[in-house]
Amino acid sequence: MTFVFPASPGEPADLSWLDQGGEAGALIRAFDWTRTGIGPLETWPQSLRTATGILLLSPVPIVLLWGEKGIMIYNDAYSVFAGNRHPALLGSEVREGWAEVADFNDNVMRVGLAGGTLAYRDQELTLVRHGKPEPVWMNLDYSPVLDESGKPAGVIAIVSETTERVLAEERVRENEARLRFLDALREETARFTEADPILETTTRMLGEYLGVSLCAYADMDPDEDGFTIRGDWSAPGSSSIVGHYRLADFGRLAVQNLHAGAPLIVNDHRAELPPEEARTFLDIGIAATICMPSIKEGRLTALMAIHDKTPRQWQPRELQILTEVTERSWAHIQRVRAEAEARESERRFREELEAKVAERTADLERSQAARAKAEQALAQVQKMEALGNLTGGIAHDFNNLLMAVQGSLELLRERMPQEPLLLRLLDNARAGAERGSTLTRRMLAFARRQELKKERVDLRTLVDGMKELMQRTLGGTVAVETHFASGLPVVEADPNQLESALLNLAVNARDAMDGAGTIAIATDEIWIGAGEGPVAPGHYVRLALTDAGSGMDEATLKRAVEPFFTTKGVGKGTGLGLSMVHGLAEQLGGALIMHSRVDEGTTAEIWLPAAAPRPDAPAETTPAAPSAGRCASSRTLKILTVDDDELVRATTVEMLEDLGHAVVPARSGAEALSLLATHCVDLVITDHAMPHMTGMQLAVQLRERYPTLPVVMATGYADLPAGAPLDLPRLAKPYSQASLAEVVARVVTPAAGP
Repeated sequence: MTFVFPASPGEPADLSWLDQGGEAGALIRAFDWTRTGIGPLETWPQSLRTATGILLLSPVPIVLLWGEKGIMIYNDAYSVFAGNRHPALLGSEVREGWAEVADFNDNVMRVGLAGGTLAYRDQELTLVRHGKPEPVWMNLDYSPVLDESGKPAGVIAIVSETTERVLAEERVRENEARLRFLDALREETARFTEADPILETTTRMLGEYLGVSLCAYADMDPDEDGFTIRGDWSAPGSSSIVGHYRLADFGRLAVQNLHAGAPLIVNDHRAELPPEEARTFLDIGIAATICMPSIKEGRLTALMAIHDKTPRQWQPRELQILTEVTERSWAHIQRVRAEAEARESERRFREELEAKVAERTADLERSQAARAKAEQALAQVQKMEALGNLTGGIAHDFNNLLMAVQGSLELLRERMPQEPLLLRLLDNARAGAERGSTLTRRMLAFARRQELKKERVDLRTLVDGMKELMQRTLGGTVAVETHFASGLPVVEADPNQLESALLNLAVNARDAMDGAGTIAIATDEIWIGAGEGPVAPGHYVRLALTDAGSGMDEATLKRAVEPFFTTKGVGKGTGLGLSMVHGLAEQLGGALIMHSRVDEGTTAEIWLPAAAPRPDAPAETTPAAPSAGRCASSRTLKILTVDDDELVRATTVEMLEDLGHAVVPARSGAEALSLLATHCVDLVITDHAMPHMTGMQLAVQLRERYPTLPVVMATGYADLPAGAPLDLPRLAKPYSQASLAEVVARVVTPAAGP
């Protein structure tokens, strides 16, 4: 840009160089510069005009500080940076215009007028731009402006505010530090199986991380007022506050917030609370507090808190991390308590069933004692099949019993008075039923009657994905080596069940090595011809796990996969691990092959059929045509439930009616078809294992008569025949009311209209 100035003093001043200066240019033109000591625009030296013209055309914030006083001349971009101090800043002395940073600007003027330059990156200053002090960060570059004689007459400053970036980077650093801490806390507490050491470690690490004086946890009394601080961590100079207290003594705010499930946050007890309430905190050396409550089933059950012995302005990040730590710690504690109870329940249940199985096993052994080699092999197969039938039958019947027990307990829970003792007893019963359900799932795995969700699985990817979990489970004294053959085909398997099977084998291997040694996991493929191997002819992928443990003799090896058989001490194993792997492998069309020698080690091989290559494109599906047989759209569904078990049928009816649905019960498939001739329903929920007409046979007839009527198959195990004609939504027994509600909501879509 070329700036034109008057040729002689007698001509009118040319101020066209201000025309493109925007709002700032107009303000400069209208400003009375005589009161600043610079003089009117018409008398400005060319150096001042040139510098001003340049900054007015710049899109970045620029301010010119002219003369000894640093008179401020700036552009539109700088006026935005100045906030509501603009336009008063224009023409002011920089030391007075930005009085809160006068010393900083005094140094700028001193260096700049001496011919020096200054550069600052992410310089933090506290400025008043919007009525109150605020911290800002800026990149600042200062250079001298020379007058006509070549001497510095002013300083030009280029300003780039970096506040948003600096704060964002700080948030990222804080978040990374928080995640590192939470990960370290998780690793440190994962090795404990009891509540007290978990909480002791948690309070210590949290208190040290946040730099507080105290970190404590407490259990509430049944009256939800008294509470006991069971343990705490205190920094040097602070005393432990373990003991029994009353919540009411800590004031109205504490009672109100904590009972409502909200945190209690006080920065200064003396300043923010009434004297009598603050005194309770101050008497135990606490001046500031954040306390997090735990609400379970509407009751205040526990507390976790951080305290400081001096007033402290708590930050959002401190509340956030206390919230996360509290939730994770209590969830971990509930999990380890539940696992301990489950182990004890499984031990008792195993001992009872083991006696029955041992009796049956003894009969089989006596009948086959005369156990030839071919006859012995056949007897073993028959024994395992008999055990599978016995185990599967018990589990199936037990599932029906658990279905009635769990469903009734759920409904009773909603209707009974909210008496703490009664609720605890009821919850204990529900927990026992859940543990029974877990045990039946393991029994069904051995019996090859568990429900599997098959998908294409790459064994190398599966093993690599669980190495970290396996290493944590096995401990630091066990090394895991892997050897993968290249180009292996995938297999059709349930990845979750396969991971569980491999983890069971690894734990057995660790125990056989007394907790120290090397476990090798390898994969390869093998082709089996007719009569060549322990499985049907075909192409297989073999997943092998080898240890260098104590090994097994021949007699022990033969019984290794029997359910409830274990060489470990009482309470150290369920005896269901290898039997579960055996059942899973056979259900997937393969086998579990064991090789072992005493004092040399054991190799467990899972043989799985190789999956066929994936077709180029998935087959297209044709949507079902609409048909009659569905009820009109309404908020209440009409549901037909079919089950030959009176207890299960009655419980399902009660659960559905409690969910607000109308229910039509049927004892058999034939009765269901008869009822559908006179009833309009939105959904059919049917058991499979029923006499005369199975649930699948009923579903086939329903599909023919009512193509769009949804059907859900409720079953205690994967008892559907191979190649079932319909792929139906499943509801695994025993099911909760929540599971029942979820499957109803998932499979029923409202009709288009009446």
